[in-house]
Amino acid sequence: MRRHTRKHRTTDRDIRVAWLKFRNRHELPSDTLQWRQQGGGRVVTHGGYRYHFRESMDGDTLVIRGGGVPNKANCFMVMISPDKTAELHDLRRGADCSLDAPSAPTGNMVYLAVRLAQERGAHTLYIQDMARVAITPGSTTKFNLADVSLLTTGQSWYHQFLPLTSNDDDALARWRTIIENNTWDKVYACLTSIKGNVIVPDGAITGVDTAAAGSAKVVLTRIKQVRTEFFAKYLTELIPCSGVSSIYGWTWTYSLK
Repeated sequence: MRRHTRKHRTTDRDIRVAWLKFRNRHELPSDTLQWRQQGGGRVVTHGGYRYHFRESMDGDTLVIRGGGVPNKANCFMVMISPDKTAELHDLRRGADCSLDAPSAPTGNMVYLAVRLAQERGAHTLYIQDMARVAITPGSTTKFNLADVSLLTTGQSWYHQFLPLTSNDDDALARWRTIIENNTWDKVYACLTSIKGNVIVPDGAITGVDTAAAGSAKVVLTRIKQVRTEFFAKYLTELIPCSGVSSIYGWTWTYSLK
């Protein structure tokens, strides 16, 4: 990468002024900005929770690595290029992600990433949706969050926090309609025709009219809530059986202007 020489070093005062302007422009609630040195980084308070993070330059790209406890694995990473486009990577859920853990919601870090990028002058945030979720804490059995979220909500996990766009919003809208109307009977018949005997977690279909429109979404949402190996075993087949395509790896765009 070409080495970029910065003409001005951003100070805490610059950051505070930028944040206050951003907050006032978007009529956000007051959220005391607290910075202090800790373990070679800083601590920021957002949404009532404290987060540790560090900044460094990788060539001409500013890299912000965030997490609750210094010297632990990143909980999120924001990369800001010289053209002021930002990318959010490596968002993860963890009891050590906030200094006020374990009560801090994971989604709060999405808002914090937006804030940090905005304060540093970024105009666009890109999110590549490649999160994988362990069925239980510490388990090596995982499923991709993007596709499970699509099948249970009709959109990505990130959409509940930000109004995102993609290169194929029309397809996403079509798939959302399909998911809202899928019956469990149809999806399950397709799944068993491919996989044979399919084990559905206890209680997932109890009281559900499996022939009714939208019943597949209800059943899959219940399965997601109990965290079994179901999606790790069957997600690859569930996507075509549901009449949609995978959104795993899609890049979402959010305007910071």
